[in-house]
Amino acid sequence: MLLFFMKNYVFIDESGDVGFGNRLKPHFVMVAIVIEEPFVELIRSKLDEYRKGQGWSKSDELKFSKTRKDKIEEALKLVKNDSFEIYNLVIHKNDTMERISGQNLYNSLLIRLLKEIDANEIVVKVDGKHGSKYEKKIKTFIRQQIRPKQLQGFSFGDSVSDSNLQLADLVAGALMAKLIGSSKFYNIIKNKNKSP
Repeated sequence: MLLFFMKNYVFIDESGDVGFGNRLKPHFVMVAIVIEEPFVELIRSKLDEYRKGQGWSKSDELKFSKTRKDKIEEALKLVKNDSFEIYNLVIHKNDTMERISGQNLYNSLLIRLLKEIDANEIVVKVDGKHGSKYEKKIKTFIRQQIRPKQLQGFSFGDSVSDSNLQLADLVAGALMAKLIGSSKFYNIIKNKNKSP
């Protein structure tokens, strides 16, 4: 008997920074939004239509640090009942004794987050452009760490053109806001969170 496994699309973004120092944020959050294949376009189109309904241009994205908070709340409520899961890693940098260089810390957190995801086949898209040399290096590193049959694709993307990456940004921002004292946005989507 053949078992059919649904492909899952993973959209990753972060909030905070991976550096250490008094002027930097005390937390770093990395978030993965995991969406089963049939629902990827549904959620993307809902958020695209929401942005269009606001009269925004294609380059106006939902971004936790820049979008009006009432619009963030509306966007999260719009998709809160849709089929997706959230996985996250939170680093409390004051508790992190080992001062790992920023890029190495980012890479190791990315691997930890991907290994948490409970899915047989994943296609991963990470927000941001980092230069072709780094992107080639991290792709090789990830393929060495994640089961080959599980990782079906890995790429970096621009959130301006992908509303699912924008959703990852909103969730990362909501989780960061919770860490510094405001759970308002996180409470909208907290039932989606599969991380401890």
